[in-house]
Amino acid sequence: MTKDSSFRRPLVNEEGPRLTVFRDLFRHSEADGKLSSGLKRSVASISRVLRGAGGQLVVRVNRSQFSRNMGAGSIMALIGACLSVLSYPIYLRYLGYHRYGLWLVLSVVVSVTQLGSLGIPWALMKLVAEDHGQGDWEGVKTYINISCGILLGVGLIFLGAVILIRPFILSWFRLSGADAATVYALLPYVGALSVLVLLFSTFNAAVGGLGRMDLTSYNETLVQVLIVCFCGLLLYLGFDIRGMLIGTLSGYVVAQVISFTQVQMMMPISIIGRTRINGRKARKLLTTGGWILGGSVFTMMLLPFSRLMLSRYAGLEAVAVNDMCLTGSLRVKTVFDAAFRPMIPEVSSHLVQGKTNLRSRVLSIDRKAMHVTLAVALPTFIGLMIVMNPLLHLWLHRSFNPLLPNTFRIALVGAFASLLGSSAYYMLIGLGNARDMAFSSAIQFLVNAGVLLGIGLSYKHLTVGEAATAFGMATASCTLYLRIRMRFLLRSKDPLSEHFPLAGGDAVTKTPAEGF
Repeated sequence: MTKDSSFRRPLVNEEGPRLTVFRDLFRHSEADGKLSSGLKRSVASISRVLRGAGGQLVVRVNRSQFSRNMGAGSIMALIGACLSVLSYPIYLRYLGYHRYGLWLVLSVVVSVTQLGSLGIPWALMKLVAEDHGQGDWEGVKTYINISCGILLGVGLIFLGAVILIRPFILSWFRLSGADAATVYALLPYVGALSVLVLLFSTFNAAVGGLGRMDLTSYNETLVQVLIVCFCGLLLYLGFDIRGMLIGTLSGYVVAQVISFTQVQMMMPISIIGRTRINGRKARKLLTTGGWILGGSVFTMMLLPFSRLMLSRYAGLEAVAVNDMCLTGSLRVKTVFDAAFRPMIPEVSSHLVQGKTNLRSRVLSIDRKAMHVTLAVALPTFIGLMIVMNPLLHLWLHRSFNPLLPNTFRIALVGAFASLLGSSAYYMLIGLGNARDMAFSSAIQFLVNAGVLLGIGLSYKHLTVGEAATAFGMATASCTLYLRIRMRFLLRSKDPLSEHFPLAGGDAVTKTPAEGF
């Protein structure tokens, strides 16, 4: 063995193929006429190394964004929970339980109006992510403009309907006297607020579809901050329930402008202007949203139906107590649940790109999510249940209601049951499943409504504890269904892509709509 060969061989064996670049240069420079060939081979080797390094960099960047999206979701949800803690004493101090319950009755209109979204905002996030991944900016623009046109038209129809059926709304909630006069006067403005909420949810979904779920979380938290600040100021100035309406409306106006600006800055083309009506994309958007609408009807009617039943069989004070407990427990859940929402684009991108490790990736994400739920969320929920009584006294002071502690504990159990199904919920969305989402939402609503109706019609009376128990039974049933479906799909020997085909991007997909 020559000195030259002994020098070259360890470089290859010890350092691997990356140093074959230098070996090729050295060997082929020894003979005339072979330098050009050596350089060509060396350049090819360098290109392979750079492509591999570039691919790893892209993966690291994508994972980094995925981590940022998850982290931002949890942090913003925690801030949102803190805002709720801050806002309730303010609202109760200036409004009291009765007047605050009246505001919650008005907010039911906003929740019902969200059914007019036809499931489009969440469908838009999914479809924009697909076109964005393919670099089709015209397609992204078309989806956004079609969504805005549809939702604006539907929102105006709902606004007209609210104005026409105001007397029936008062009758359904058994309102009379000054309460009826207040609700009757404010309902048209609440309808206008509903239209604005629809538009904000559309643009915020587009931001998420463009890969910035972290900005989506920031926008949602910004809305809450603005609403608390505006409403608190107006209540201090003596605007009463009108202050709640004006403050909420102002918060959504500011957030709408910001979300629109974010979408425009992320797109290389203007989203304002003439857009060709693409029949295929419009059908795809509406078909995708059709299943979402089915789930939305049930998901968004869960809390409003509870408010309706308590208003009829327990009174407005019970409406406020129940809403504080259910909304508060769901805020705690959202701190952890928000970290799982980026699973939608993550799993969706794996499915669209046809990656072979899709099943293992889904299993890995679900396993990590369950570890977080059991190791971090469970102790948090248990700790809150233990300290609930002194915590509520410290929080509400003179506004403390003795019905709150036990009702809140029951609601926390229901919220944790819901959290156990969150990762399955979002991953099924990312996989393009529509039917199971609608079924899970239907199960949740029907169990809750069945229990409340059974108690209300049988005893002509309903307590907040019974309403919270119905909520827990509903969420547990929904989680059980989602887990069974997820287990079936992951244990199936068929590829996941066969369960959720995305050929040509025409799959029917669905995402859930959240209540107001």
